[in-house]
Amino acid sequence: MPKYLLGSVNESVVPDLEYQHKFTMMPPNASLLINPLQFSDEGNYIVKVNIQGNGTLSSSQKIQVTVDDPVMKPVVQFYPASGAVEYVGNITLTCQVAGGTRLVYQWRKNGKPVCINSSHSLSPENNTLWIAPVTKEDVGNYSCLVSNPVSEMESDIIMPTIYYGPYGLQVNSDKGLKVGEVFTVDLGEAILFDCSADSYPPNTYSWIQRSDNTTHVIQHGPRLEVASEKVAQKTTDYMCCAYNNITGKRDETHFTIIITSVGHEDALGDFGIYEFVTFPDASGVPRVGFPSG
Repeated sequence: MPKYLLGSVNESVVPDLEYQHKFTMMPPNASLLINPLQFSDEGNYIVKVNIQGNGTLSSSQKIQVTVDDPVMKPVVQFYPASGAVEYVGNITLTCQVAGGTRLVYQWRKNGKPVCINSSHSLSPENNTLWIAPVTKEDVGNYSCLVSNPVSEMESDIIMPTIYYGPYGLQVNSDKGLKVGEVFTVDLGEAILFDCSADSYPPNTYSWIQRSDNTTHVIQHGPRLEVASEKVAQKTTDYMCCAYNNITGKRDETHFTIIITSVGHEDALGDFGIYEFVTFPDASGVPRVGFPSG
């Protein structure tokens, strides 16, 4: 049975003594003010209007009132804290909220909602996100957005640690002409090579030189400087190796350096002593001839 709260007759408010300090009718349109609002005030309210004239006309309207606590700022935790290896490990993200009612959870990555697929799944309340297995594409900034009918709050951004790579290994140089995997360098020129690949944690690099059908490591690190005048062979094969000591994966790329002589040195063989001889032809016009040999 509905409880009577208050009424108005000819602009005179008739409150119920039990509720007169909590419910107030606000003119001019008989709005109902509930103050202070409590969770116990949630429910269905009915307003009934009676109009007396030649008979009595009446109408009523039911209104549902819900009461919510504002959402407190959520906190995201992930496991394992040490991170996970691509295609091997899994990551669990949990969104925790200390206060709020009727909470709705949404996971975001780089500011956009997380796509749920075969490797991404949610708990029944959506407050836990499982990624199994992790891949390089899962690297990013994650947050949890929690809302209810009266407020919303977003957690701080976290970036779970995901180990991957190496990918896209390549060698580039600051000088020389590169065609495919062949670098052409002028004799006497020093050239610096950079080896790079996408990886986390960063790779360890080693440079290998091949000559006379043997190979040997000549340097460690992402850079190699080659002084062309110190290269014994005009054509030498090299290899850069990248290794990720967490994923246990490695990659390598091969390239060749060709040492060429400077352009004017090739013309030295054409230098010599030339003799110009003139002799008349039948018309009397001198002609110039070059001795053979």
